[in-house]
Amino acid sequence: ANLIKEVREPLLAMEDSMLKLFEQVVEGTQDGMVDEDEAKAMLESVSKTEADMLNFSKTFRSTCSSLSDESFASRHQAFKDEYKVVFVILTMAREITDLANHLAKREPAERSNAFQVAKGGVSNFFAGTMEESHLAFAQRNSISLLLCFFFGYVGNGSLIPPYTADIATNASLLLSNFVGSALQKNMGRVQGLVIGSVIGRVIHALLSMSDCSSSVFGVSMVVTIGVFSCISFYLFMSSETFGFTAYLFGGFGSMVILSDCSEHENTSAAYLAIVCATLCIIIMAGVDLAMAPSAAEDASEALFSFMRGGREAAVSLLENAKLPDGHDSAELASALEDTKRSAQEAQKAPSMVMRPFRLELFDALTESGRQNLTSIETLGLAMHARPDARKSDATPRKYAGGVSPVLEVLKACQTYAEVARAICDVQLNCFLLVEASLDADTSLKAIHSSKDINMNSVAAIELLEKLVKEVNAETKGKFTDTMVPLDQCPDTALQVAINEMYMLIERCKDMKKHSMTHV
Repeated sequence: ANLIKEVREPLLAMEDSMLKLFEQVVEGTQDGMVDEDEAKAMLESVSKTEADMLNFSKTFRSTCSSLSDESFASRHQAFKDEYKVVFVILTMAREITDLANHLAKREPAERSNAFQVAKGGVSNFFAGTMEESHLAFAQRNSISLLLCFFFGYVGNGSLIPPYTADIATNASLLLSNFVGSALQKNMGRVQGLVIGSVIGRVIHALLSMSDCSSSVFGVSMVVTIGVFSCISFYLFMSSETFGFTAYLFGGFGSMVILSDCSEHENTSAAYLAIVCATLCIIIMAGVDLAMAPSAAEDASEALFSFMRGGREAAVSLLENAKLPDGHDSAELASALEDTKRSAQEAQKAPSMVMRPFRLELFDALTESGRQNLTSIETLGLAMHARPDARKSDATPRKYAGGVSPVLEVLKACQTYAEVARAICDVQLNCFLLVEASLDADTSLKAIHSSKDINMNSVAAIELLEKLVKEVNAETKGKFTDTMVPLDQCPDTALQVAINEMYMLIERCKDMKKHSMTHV
């Protein structure tokens, strides 16, 4: 409460100037260019924002020292969460000021010519064609098309005449790279195709009641097909659940509406079209159920991919203060989204003789994964924190020559190597525990498989506490007089980095708890 009371005014002043600058950036880019007056106003606001950032940083730093003492360990014990919050806020403010400075330069935007666009289009045309998922998609749908062609070519007695092309034609129109519950996908196909065909047939019959050669029929046909297409397109764009169904509804309904006008509806042809469409969907559903990967397996694999990637990211940050080459946080976020989507699809699929899918477990693990990703991103920001080059005294020369001043301070502590190994071991053991829980066929088997996996989180936390004391001794008197904004302050970055190491361990403990709770 005392800390908030002391920093409230400078924090509100920084917030106002930051939001004003952000509004200027947004307004200045609405017309696609920044004029001279807008650039001047941005630079003035940048100066005001940076001054408020520095004033807030001084107030926060002095208040923390007065409420505890100036030692790193005391401030860490009392205000480690507060340090993280203000570090993230000032990092966001720094992103806004950097963007404003870039826009104020009024550099002309790089534009691609027609040749570059065409070259990029050709190179991207074949991108991903040899990936495993695309090859599986091509294999499944090729088999479906061949089977539909075969059944149409052979026919089925008096129900389906030989040489009927409708089955294979429908299959070519129903191709989809949708990944998830095969049952849900094909039920959506049935709904869209059948309902679209029936409603299209009803509308066609109503339109055919007028003279087919009259202008009234032509105008009503154009208006009707336009309204029908607009409604279908709106449903397609607005509903994630029924978008694919609406897409088929609009397509097949429009084909029926646009068929030849006649005074008498050919009900036998309409019946044959629905039979062919239903048989096509049955064939495609059978191939999907036989060959498509299980949504439950996809969810598990996506979660494992995230956990492996998260551990690799943490190892690289702790060792080199950067993410592994070719990897970024967006890739980890994508793996989490894949986990959530596949888990929701797996919940809809019938379990048959298998144990029911545990959606609650995946939801809990995904939420912990998001928090873990936040810790990784914040740890990366803290590791990258480097004072402005104009502040030559901001970092002692001992720590200024490496990749990251924060990493140099940590490596100067004897316990840091053990802490890094312990955190990586905790994450590895967490992965093994979650994997054992997800792969187990029964709850009893899950408990027995995971009982011998020791996360060693208590030992890792004890090492972190020892590291705080060593950092306290290493940095004593070296950063306290540094007058730079907190987002560029190595002392603040050290507070945040150590706190995020602790949070990584806590997220692994949460995942262990979820795995043992939802067995």
